[in-house]
Amino acid sequence: MKIRKKLKKRLLHTTAFCSVLMFSMFSGASTASAAPPGFAGPFNAACKGTRMPDVSLGIWDAKLQIWRDQAAQTICAKVVDNAAGPRLMGVQLGRTDWATSFTDEGIYDDYAGVIYVSKASMGPNEWVRIIGWVVVNGSLYRGSASYS
Repeated sequence: MKIRKKLKKRLLHTTAFCSVLMFSMFSGASTASAAPPGFAGPFNAACKGTRMPDVSLGIWDAKLQIWRDQAAQTICAKVVDNAAGPRLMGVQLGRTDWATSFTDEGIYDDYAGVIYVSKASMGPNEWVRIIGWVVVNGSLYRGSASYS
């Protein structure tokens, strides 16, 4: 009888784990945690909204570009580097009320991103943290900004 209860309990745990895993895979999240609502990207499209001041990454004309769309309640970002040749670059967005942040990183010629997060349901003391970086000759150049 005890063995049957243990097997039934184990089967329930396994079924629950597989359900969470499947949900996470289909929602675009890692298996460590389910993606919070409001993330999208990366996309090969333009950000919408009002463009905020560029953040220099400290080399050439590499910069972090950020847009705020008040109507859609989103923050969107990409890293742009117009120097010749591919290099490692990336952009990351995360909300202070989320444990998860989202990144587009890779070897790109022109830009990393476009990714965005929703500001929906953010409290008055919460914000979106944006980090952009580029690696040139083994050196990391980065910049960051925060918006509510």
